[in-house]
Amino acid sequence: YYTHYYKDHPDASLVLGQLAKARQGIQESDAEPVEKKIRGQFVGELEEYFIKAENLAQPARLKDKIGEGKDYPAQHQRISMVEIERQRQLLLADDVGAGKTGSCIATFEYLREQGKANKALILCPPSVLGEWEKRLSDGEGYFTDKPNVAVIHPNNRAERWKEWKKAFEESEYVLMSYSMARHSTPINDQTFADKLGVELGADVLNEELAKRVGADFMTMDESHYLRKPGGADHERAFRISQCDTVKEGYMVLATATPIYNTIDDVAASLRFLNAGQDRSKTPGVPGGKETVDFSNIKSIRDAIRDKHTRLVRNLLSLRMLRRETEDSLPVGFAPNVQEPH
Repeated sequence: YYTHYYKDHPDASLVLGQLAKARQGIQESDAEPVEKKIRGQFVGELEEYFIKAENLAQPARLKDKIGEGKDYPAQHQRISMVEIERQRQLLLADDVGAGKTGSCIATFEYLREQGKANKALILCPPSVLGEWEKRLSDGEGYFTDKPNVAVIHPNNRAERWKEWKKAFEESEYVLMSYSMARHSTPINDQTFADKLGVELGADVLNEELAKRVGADFMTMDESHYLRKPGGADHERAFRISQCDTVKEGYMVLATATPIYNTIDDVAASLRFLNAGQDRSKTPGVPGGKETVDFSNIKSIRDAIRDKHTRLVRNLLSLRMLRRETEDSLPVGFAPNVQEPH
């Protein structure tokens, strides 16, 4: 309710005014003192949340207006920034055209300036690699000063080590398609080979290089491409996401279609978001005793289908943002497209 109220107004002042009225209503109610305290704490947390979203520092290298004069980051993107920082692993399921790419870039730039992240690894389908390159630029992109970007292209295999060397030593963003993770790169430079601890000319899998590049902010764009656990692209991306720097940092799954065909598609997202974490005591689950083995895809699917549907639904509600295009863009900016789902 308050998030929607926030987006409909130019700043957080009206939201904070509504929360102040709520706080007054709590104090004037006939509730028990303990109940008043609990409700007051809840209102206080909401106030802190929207004040933080409103007052997030504009990342220095980003434009403050994009496209046809839209604010950047927009209000809903500021909420995304707060949520990614808070949750660390998030399914960003905003509608097509609602600015998922912009949210990921703005969040990384914000975290980088806060000293909380240093290198972003972007995995995506080959078809959108060029779009990411465009966004990570000045000119048509989101930046006033172009960041240092390494792009792991499929062409010119013998020279690909140069991009990887750049990725290891100086790049802030590393772009690679899901399919490139299955290929290897010959390390045709002695200094870089020594750094990696391999022989000169050795073929090293791009998956292994991605795990070792030191990324502490990982985005998997169009993550519905990874909806089949056991599939080659899913497994490679999952192994990369489990490297120490990503596990200790931030991870974002970005897709407008988190359920592509069947409800089982959610299993892949849940595996990425919860692998290796103790979910035995999840808020909102009576008794807190329901558990799911997120390393076991059968366990996840069983939970989705019949065993622990409330737990699954609760985990998604904790780790998923979904805004429709018309809810996230100012009037006049929303594209005139028929909603397909």
